[in-house]
Amino acid sequence: MKIRKILEETDGVSLIEVLFAALILGIALVNIALIFYRAPLYAAEIRESGIAMHAVNEEIELIRDMDFDAILALGTSFTGAGFDKLTNPNGAVNIDNPYGTADMRRVTVTVSWDTTLGLNVNKTMSTLVTRKGING
Repeated sequence: MKIRKILEETDGVSLIEVLFAALILGIALVNIALIFYRAPLYAAEIRESGIAMHAVNEEIELIRDMDFDAILALGTSFTGAGFDKLTNPNGAVNIDNPYGTADMRRVTVTVSWDTTLGLNVNKTMSTLVTRKGING
């Protein structure tokens, strides 16, 4: 009996409450749709970033295996694995002497490319190399 009495006393829902609920539901649905729309673009950016980091790391490892004099004679660019999967890739090698010594150099490797969203981004890694090697 009490439930029936409560149901009979309820006035219902006003038009303003329905419109407000519809607005909240609409905003939520639009945001969910945007997430599904942008997910493949974000996945492509993550894949491209992984390819670039792999290329940078691979080039750094190749440089670490070189003789010191061969490192000093390196060019300023390189082509890495996976560059064919990136848009406008550019691999750059920079060798500088921040400490002013004859037996140490800093090598910086950078890969830059255009993302699927049209942004130009880059990944960079640096290492120090010495004439006597890691144990010198």
